[in-house]
Amino acid sequence: MDKGASSRTVVALAVLIILITAMIAMPGIAQEDGTFLISPNGTVEGTVKDQRSNAVSGATVELMKDDVAVANTTTDSFGNFQLEAPADSYLLSISGTGLEGLTRQVNITSGGTTELGAITVTVLQSPAWIVVDAVIIIGAIALIMVAWNRDKIRKKGSQ
Repeated sequence: MDKGASSRTVVALAVLIILITAMIAMPGIAQEDGTFLISPNGTVEGTVKDQRSNAVSGATVELMKDDVAVANTTTDSFGNFQLEAPADSYLLSISGTGLEGLTRQVNITSGGTTELGAITVTVLQSPAWIVVDAVIIIGAIALIMVAWNRDKIRKKGSQ
């Protein structure tokens, strides 16, 4: 056997081992006629906005199939998200701190992009406003205390 035939045999055996490994690792993709059924992924994308059409950043977006998360991501600073998954029908779930959870059915097509556009979620209470309100109240109390103590000191000094 010459070197060329020997190397072709090794390559053929390696390909055969890879195919057998793929059949074992991913049952259901091998067809009876010896071909493989491969379902390319598709993508789903959109933008999460609040009731005032402001972008919602940091929201968790998940694709669910039979109560299992198939893919997940977090919205960027503009509220945008993009997920990739095998072609199928999924439940899209959007959640996050201060958000009322939202779910909707989506279909991902093989090799395609499903554009959902703007998805409006309800913001229950903005955590940023809670902090700002607390700081304003604490700051106002501090100013009142300083003014009260200053007046008290002035009265003692004038006696």
